[in-house]
Amino acid sequence: MIYQECAQLEAGVTFFIPGVGEQNIKFFIIASCTDKPAQSLLTNMVSHNANYSCAKCFTEAPCPLTKLKYYSFGESILFDSLHTLYLGVFKKFCSLIFSKSKTDRQQKWSLYNKINSIDQGLSSVKIPTTTSRRFRTIKHIARFKANEFRSLMHHGSTVLLQAKLPKYRRHFALLLAAVNIASKDIIDNYDIILVKELLHQYVKDWQKIFGLRHMSSNIHSLLHIHESIQFLGPLYMYSAFNFEG
Repeated sequence: MIYQECAQLEAGVTFFIPGVGEQNIKFFIIASCTDKPAQSLLTNMVSHNANYSCAKCFTEAPCPLTKLKYYSFGESILFDSLHTLYLGVFKKFCSLIFSKSKTDRQQKWSLYNKINSIDQGLSSVKIPTTTSRRFRTIKHIARFKANEFRSLMHHGSTVLLQAKLPKYRRHFALLLAAVNIASKDIIDNYDIILVKELLHQYVKDWQKIFGLRHMSSNIHSLLHIHESIQFLGPLYMYSAFNFEG
């Protein structure tokens, strides 16, 4: 269904333009940026938690969208900041370190017992007036919107880093550095290589710190962020934040 609609757009749609008359205008899909469930639907693939679910790595069958003129399967599937980074990786990170679970609270990386002091530190953080949404108290983090996670990650990171043990600070700093570089106005080849190295190390260390059971699809997707940047540019070029509810 999606392929047929895209094919019709490529064939062209007739519009009446005042002073010009009827014109056949063609539309071409060069990339897609969605959350994981929509990505599975769009590409006719299995769910993100199944085997062969990464469109960047390996697929067992062809995708109908590859019949489109400029849509390249794998390369055209983008991993954006809203779904992959903030509602994906950073939300997962926060859900673990602030987890109420007895098992999680016993881990060295847990900050559950420091929530009150962290909230106190965050309350004094001044954020730019251009910020879409300020983060709420950590006690409500389960209901945070993507903009709140973004605000917490970039403007509250100092407070979070101070509360963590040194070796966990370095791990979190890898993600912060990579995201900031990937969000620059202009990105060169050196930046792309640096983002790749930082995020590959972050994913590698994630498994050591949190274990294999927490190596989710979004964590894996970090390995492909540099490919999206190389294909279409900085993260803001294909941000889905304007569509956040």
